[in-house]
Amino acid sequence: MTRPALATVFALTLLLVSGCGDPLDSRYGVTDPGSINGCAVLHEVFKSRTSLRDAEVIGPRLEEAGELLIHVARTSALPDEEACDWLKDWLGAEDGRQALLILRSGNLTGWLCRRWAEQARQEAGRTPAEATKLITLAEQLEKRADAETDKILVATHSESCPLFHVTRGPVTVPTAISGLDLEQVPLAMRVTGMLSVGPEPVTGKDSKGGKAGKPAKPADDDDAVEFEPLISLTASTTTTGVEAATTTVPWAIAIPYGESRLVVVLDALPLLDGAQPDPAARTLLNALVESVTDFHGADPHTTWVKFLRIRGDGGPPNPMLAVLTSPPIAYISWHFVVFLVVLALAGAAWLGRREAPTETRQDRFSRHVLALATRLRDGAHAAWCARAIARTALRHRQPPPALLNGDEARAWLLSLSDAADNTASTTNTANAASHSASPPSASTRGSP
Repeated sequence: MTRPALATVFALTLLLVSGCGDPLDSRYGVTDPGSINGCAVLHEVFKSRTSLRDAEVIGPRLEEAGELLIHVARTSALPDEEACDWLKDWLGAEDGRQALLILRSGNLTGWLCRRWAEQARQEAGRTPAEATKLITLAEQLEKRADAETDKILVATHSESCPLFHVTRGPVTVPTAISGLDLEQVPLAMRVTGMLSVGPEPVTGKDSKGGKAGKPAKPADDDDAVEFEPLISLTASTTTTGVEAATTTVPWAIAIPYGESRLVVVLDALPLLDGAQPDPAARTLLNALVESVTDFHGADPHTTWVKFLRIRGDGGPPNPMLAVLTSPPIAYISWHFVVFLVVLALAGAAWLGRREAPTETRQDRFSRHVLALATRLRDGAHAAWCARAIARTALRHRQPPPALLNGDEARAWLLSLSDAADNTASTTNTANAASHSASPPSASTRGSP
């Protein structure tokens, strides 16, 4: 493998690992900037208003510390029973605690790509000189939007966990928003379902989307849980020939647990980074953060949990491994590993090779022969080979022929050895004759 080919493979590998081949970063729920589906803005706003620290999972380390716990779900699934029980115990352990749980219901990639494609086509109509380029860009964006699939956007079944229920329905665009002094609906906001607390609501399907659900039993007074709608959305359903029906559903609710509370947000779309250029989305984000932080007062101790699962009993994590596998050091570590792999593969390409380099590298092969001759001569090893190579290559500076493999190289060296032996014997005979004819005081010098 030639050096240009190795350089190309190395560059393509780095591009593949670093993700630079895709100009649109659509990772979901990450807190580092760059992804349109990330939470870097939300994370930084909470960090500026609270004493924020990051944690991978929940567990014993978080049970006795912190006043506010934040989690943005990276999948559409609700918390499992074990995580819900842990949250209940954590909220009830001390008064004044709060947990903010932001659910996932789709991503911004498809919506933004279609919106950008529409704007590109409109701009193409206004600027004929750039129409071809803009239409091509619009087609690429539409293909990317079609490639982004998220089943939760078309799910119509209910989901339940021990803390709350989510009844999914057709995705509609809200016409109004209320609560927390909000007036303008963000462009990315959608009505994807309804939050409720208490007995599981009756729907046409069960929580797994299979058979029809059974009617829920009446709730006892002890089991009934009141909740406070923080933000509500109003949507209208239009049907041909039928008067439009208007419904109001809670988008963010607060569930009390004694003097503590659990805040659940139905959909993270208007809170993601790709939606923040919209002023209404920024107003919504700031209003939600202010409502959450005002519950505690000044500078609450906050923990941002990446995954809402309990750490296993495998012991404490290795701190050095955690450092090497956490951004931004993880990016350097993985690139270094890829570099070592590519370097090893480049070296493996020469293992077992019997052929010499191509004719364009005969000068390099000559330097190898000269270096070998010099080393053998200085070490006084294999004198016959040293004399042969030294006399032929060093003294006469004759370049080696085009050797195709190791066998030809060996035959060439042996031929040099035979020629050198004949030359050496003739030289020794002449030197002996000259020594006998010279006076005794003359200094004798051996052949090199």
